Amino acid sequence: MKHLRFLLPCALLPAAALLFLSSCGGSSATTADDGAPIVRIDPTRLETIHTADFIESADYLILESTPELMIRQVDRLCVMDSLLLVADYASRSVFIFDREGRYRSRISRIGRSREEYVSMNAVAFDTLRSEVLVHDIMTEKLLVYGLDGTCRSVTEGFGRNTGYVCTAYVRDMHALASGNVICCETLHGSGTDNRDGLWEMTRQGEFVRWIRQFDFVHPAAGNDRKLTWMDGGRIAWWPIEANDDFAFDGERLERLVSYDVAGPTFIDYIGESNTEYYADIPNQKSAYAREMTQIKGGYDFTCWICFGRNFAICYSFYDMKRNRLAVGRPDWTTASGEDFLPTLYNYQQLPLIFPVDANIEGTIVVSVSPATLLDSHLPPGGQATARRLTAGLSDAQVENMNPILQLLRLKR
Repeated sequence: MKHLRFLLPCALLPAAALLFLSSCGGSSATTADDGAPIVRIDPTRLETIHTADFIESADYLILESTPELMIRQVDRLCVMDSLLLVADYASRSVFIFDREGRYRSRISRIGRSREEYVSMNAVAFDTLRSEVLVHDIMTEKLLVYGLDGTCRSVTEGFGRNTGYVCTAYVRDMHALASGNVICCETLHGSGTDNRDGLWEMTRQGEFVRWIRQFDFVHPAAGNDRKLTWMDGGRIAWWPIEANDDFAFDGERLERLVSYDVAGPTFIDYIGESNTEYYADIPNQKSAYAREMTQIKGGYDFTCWICFGRNFAICYSFYDMKRNRLAVGRPDWTTASGEDFLPTLYNYQQLPLIFPVDANIEGTIVVSVSPATLLDSHLPPGGQATARRLTAGLSDAQVENMNPILQLLRLKR
């Protein structure tokens, strides 16, 4: 069985060499005024994405499992001080393992005292200061913990009206090298009480600046987690308000890719919402939205889901260095000849892959649930991988495992 090796963030990896040709409208590339390529995506023209062209191999890490130590979902992952930190928003905990997957400790300070939180809306990891930042949207607090679980600071009223704008609705955040945090809101905004966009604040809750601001109302959509680590220490941002992917280096926001999507997307319904602002795309309509984006190794990997009347799902894999595009569904095979595993199967029995935000360069990290390991819909190669990972375990033991971390190494 392969285990996790050399997890500490490494130097920026060069883009992998892709062999596929441009497809599905391709990337006959026009360029925006700011130099970002404009890439056309047609989600209705699907082809097979030959993942062996860009994924070299798959490594696996089995996290220690006991009845008292169960991770419900892996929401964010960080390698820090030779440890592996797993944020699980469902259990409102941060689990700490060593690089071999052995459990070390847990940050779980649930309660109503000053140094505790009611909700775990967002977690940010500060690798420079060895700290874990927890945002509690229910009590509007930002709490900072050391790796030993001690509370180092509490900011009450974090994001409350600062005199500039109400920014209390933090949906995702990342820690900056300066000690500040960047935050984003992805649900709604209107008028003078705008809450949409990307902004910077101090840990004391002082508003620093808008990095990018939107001023309209749109329907709610999918995953609220819109900030992810990139290679080279930058942070990617993929807002629902625009079909653009951005990189933030701590000072400047750069647009990397602008997608021209055939058919409606959520931005085509800007201004259409019910009075509560939380309406999905109306049932009589359909629109594509990005469920996730990962920008690693010179690639932009995105999942597109059509919500509303006509459910559909596809992926795009864009080689930013060579301006090449593949759109469709993965074949789940690495260049080393082994089959990697999907995150889960949906109700239509489509295999889905949803990467985890992780600070491991040149690598797409996927959390695989125990149920997937036992799923009869896995292809023969996937079943062989699952059997290898669970050798000697009964089905009952597999069902009670923590998620397995799958590391898809991009080709150099």
